[in-house]
Amino acid sequence: MGHHMLKILSCVVVAGLVGLASGCGLASALAYKTVGNPKIPADYVPANVATLVLVENYQNPDQYRVASTQLERDISNELLANKVTKVVPQEKLEDLRTADAAAYHKMKINKVGKAAGAKQVIYVNLSKYSTLAAIGSTEMAGSAEAMVRVIDVESGRALWPPESSVGREVKYETKHEEDVDFSNRSAVQDQISAGLAEKIGRLFYAHAE
Repeated sequence: MGHHMLKILSCVVVAGLVGLASGCGLASALAYKTVGNPKIPADYVPANVATLVLVENYQNPDQYRVASTQLERDISNELLANKVTKVVPQEKLEDLRTADAAAYHKMKINKVGKAAGAKQVIYVNLSKYSTLAAIGSTEMAGSAEAMVRVIDVESGRALWPPESSVGREVKYETKHEEDVDFSNRSAVQDQISAGLAEKIGRLFYAHAE
């Protein structure tokens, strides 16, 4: 076979390989557009049963009371919006708290859930919640920390997480966004609650990075 023919065959082979590589790249691009961003799986998928979201500071339930109530509402909305599970209306929990505060404070977590008509409780121990303005600044920053666990109402045992009896730690710090007035404490608190609620909700459903 002459040198001229070898050159032709070499060109054909190279062209074929380039075409194959381009085809793979095109297929990958099409697959990415079809499937979208790869999702991070849920840490735990709770049963689709009546679920009570209960937020409080475990050591002092009356601390962060307003923030806890707001967070309960935001987490519940997050779970419902992402079709995670059925959620017990927060009004039932508030009725329990206000009907007999002394008796309520003595109730175990699963007993609170049972009284509210739940089968499981997503319990959030809000261990830290703060909004502060730096010295010489009118703008505030906020942060919150919580431990999250899921408790079975009937048995009182923890369903999740298996590696810790106190729960999975979740933290959030405010981020500077144009639509938030950081001189307004309520606006900062709203961002903390919404941000922490989203992080807690994402423990229970698959989500993009």
